[in-house]
Amino acid sequence: EVRNDTPTVYTVIVKADEPLQFEPGQFFFIYATRDGRKAAKAYSVASVPGQDTLEFCIERVEHGFMSNKLYHLKKGDKMEINGPFGFFTLQPATRPIVFLATGTGISALRPMIHTLLNQKTPEEIWLIFGVRTQQDILYRKECEEFAQQHKNFHFIPVLSKEKWEGHHGHIQHNLWKVIKNPDADYYVCGLAPMVDDIRNMLSMAGIPQERIHIERYV
Repeated sequence: EVRNDTPTVYTVIVKADEPLQFEPGQFFFIYATRDGRKAAKAYSVASVPGQDTLEFCIERVEHGFMSNKLYHLKKGDKMEINGPFGFFTLQPATRPIVFLATGTGISALRPMIHTLLNQKTPEEIWLIFGVRTQQDILYRKECEEFAQQHKNFHFIPVLSKEKWEGHHGHIQHNLWKVIKNPDADYYVCGLAPMVDDIRNMLSMAGIPQERIHIERYV
């Protein structure tokens, strides 16, 4: 199935021929043929381990070969994937956890959040999510319900192109407005400039490198 999530982002739901195991935060390569040659693109898994399907949250890029190719898949079409890969995975929760993402970077964090909440982790969990407008807030209803159901989960959307009652600007400029005590584990996923900015901010705040987990999207 292909499901539209926002005007620019969709989810491809894949049923594998055999059970696939992965850790929250890992990715798979998806393959397609382009000009007679096999092309590959890496996508984080947005679904939770243990299900019989995999979900990939994909931004549709103008003139982007893979993102447009996958968007036009029909139910019953076959696709080739390979994985899982990656070391951006959830570590044991021993202190507060801060997730930071922009755009489809939230897809790698979503299964981590599900896992922590399913385990009834007592630590405080923060999700600071940067997008342009309210219609770009992926998984908004789900995250708002999590915040209502779990007192230790805090959902903070940050909008860069639309004024509203919530936080405005970029997540780099809102991090210390939200997180008053930096003593936490940090998981950062999104485009490289944001990831590098956040990592530098955390390092300057004295956060040890082993508590800063990053995944850059290109």
